[in-house]
Amino acid sequence: MRPISRQIIGFIAAVIIVGVGGYYLGHGLGYKQGHDSLILKRAYANVTGTLHVFEWSEYEVPELWDTFKIMYPNVKVKFTFFVDESEALTKLKAGFKPDIVHPCGSSVRRWYDAGVIEPVNISLIPNWDDMFDDLKEYCENYTKFNGEHYFVPADWGYSTILYRRDLLEDLEIPEEEWDSYNLLFDYREELEGKIALMDSAVEVTPMAAIAAGVPIDHIWDMSETEMDMTRDKLDEGKPLVYAYWETEADVASWMAEGAIVAANVWGESTPGLLEEGYDVVLSEPEQGRLLWVCGFSIVEGLKDRNPELYEAAHAYINAWLDPVAGAWLIDSYWYGSPNSKAPALVEYPETMEILGFGSTEVISRSILWEYTPNEEDWVSMWNDYRAAG
Repeated sequence: MRPISRQIIGFIAAVIIVGVGGYYLGHGLGYKQGHDSLILKRAYANVTGTLHVFEWSEYEVPELWDTFKIMYPNVKVKFTFFVDESEALTKLKAGFKPDIVHPCGSSVRRWYDAGVIEPVNISLIPNWDDMFDDLKEYCENYTKFNGEHYFVPADWGYSTILYRRDLLEDLEIPEEEWDSYNLLFDYREELEGKIALMDSAVEVTPMAAIAAGVPIDHIWDMSETEMDMTRDKLDEGKPLVYAYWETEADVASWMAEGAIVAANVWGESTPGLLEEGYDVVLSEPEQGRLLWVCGFSIVEGLKDRNPELYEAAHAYINAWLDPVAGAWLIDSYWYGSPNSKAPALVEYPETMEILGFGSTEVISRSILWEYTPNEEDWVSMWNDYRAAG
């Protein structure tokens, strides 16, 4: 579901100024009225070079950074991709030098401690003003060090449970047990081979820890005893696992054919399954959804290396925070936008409502992903668990 009309809106709004609540519709670059995007285009047209973005695959699409092309028409954008944040950090520590990188907020302290990122100048990101207050507070609490910001949110969402209500009813699993992480790990014969888990220590470990009874405020920095509890819960649930998924397309396929009844997900498989008529529920577990916030950091040394590209990097980040880009993100990738004006522009409001991206109200009742100092122990535990067959 990647609507072409969203691209058309972006092009028209880049040329024709359309007022929406006192703002340009998306491609006014996030500036308040009085700042003509075409004037800005002329102002930065003399800047040349290549902006190198270290990114997750499929986030290179221009719909997410259209306004940057307007501001910097003669700056090329080059993408290099990473599979996960561990790989990205390893490459940066080894000396790889892109200009912008897309970590998640829970990793920023680790990257800051490693010295691979430098401060972001919020004054160069005017769309920051329209960011949800909850996400501004997140930055203040988790990604600001020594009084300086090192991270700007660009996308957010949940890790939770997706289940087929009809199949759980057929298996006579009590309804009061559906909306709990224990559904994925507590052994029962009826669920053998009926659960899918993402093949990821970072995603599965906190859910298993919660199911094992580890206190919520301990899961990000567990004691040895709590790690043992989590390991035991993973082992208990292993007979339930049908397969370990790589993409949510796997989850959608298995759930549609009835091979699985539940899986841990980010949620992107939900709208399609609902549209096809399957009785699926994106759970808000009794313990709370796990909520992640990802975004952009500036790679260390860019300001000194190339001041013009340093400013351009901020314009690129600002483009992602544009309301039209945010609406396209919600409609097309089913993740939340940090821009509070984006929900009013979505083409598929029903998707936004299903996933809860119309506001950040759900943040207050979710479990925010935090820095995990013992993440290497999680990975080691997961590798042992997977190797055991």
